[in-house]
Parts: sequence; C-alpha cells; structure tokens
Amino acid sequence: MPIGINDDHQELHRAVRGWAERHCPPSVSRDLLDAPSETIPAFWNELAAQGWAGIQAAAEHGGEGATLLELAVVLEEFGRAGATGPFLAHVLATSVVQRAVASGDRGASTALAALASGGAVG
Repeated sequence: MPIGINDDHQELHRAVRGWAERHCPPSVSRDLLDAPSETIPAFWNELAAQGWAGIQAAAEHGGEGATLLELAVVLEEFGRAGATGPFLAHVLATSVVQRAVASGDRGASTALAALASGGAVG
C-alpha cells in the first residue's frame, strides 16, 4: 500500500529540512559524537518549540496529534541531516506512555504532557 503524501506533508518536509540545515549541520553532530559524555543537543529546546517532541502525542496532552506519516516525515529529515540526539528514542517513549494513558493509567498523563512539551526526554 503506497503512502499518501499530500501538500501538507511536502510542506512539513520542507520546514523540517530547513530547520535541520540551520540547527543540525554536520559540525554539531560531530561535536556531540566526539563529546566525552552523552548530552542533550543544544537544539533540543528549539526542536520542542516546533512541536516535534510531541508530534504524535494527542493534542489533549500537549502534543500535535499527528499521524505516523507526519512522524515519518520528521524522522526522515532528521536522519538525512544526521541529527544526533534522543529524538527517535523520545518519540518511542512518548508512544509507550501515550498507550499507558489510553489504557487508563492516570499517572502517565503527567509524564505524557512532559514528554510532549520536550521538558522531559524519553
């Protein structure tokens, strides 16, 4: 089954590519990979400000409520740029916590809101 890429997806693609080119040049990735210890990239707060930290989280929990397709567009561009950092692990953790919320775990709602905002890193 083909993936239906529409004009909104193309616009998201262009926006993420431009953002990644500005915030994640190869020098940033090299510096993070060469660092003596793992740290959150300096661009993390900017990434969260774009709404991408919570792109697939439900809007009622502070996320963007996007689909897997929009997430794939963002992941593709971060991969193309070689953006280092915890983004993939973060969105996976966000999905797990969102599932816990959907199953009735009320304590997970606070965690989901923190992940969706980028204030907590998964």
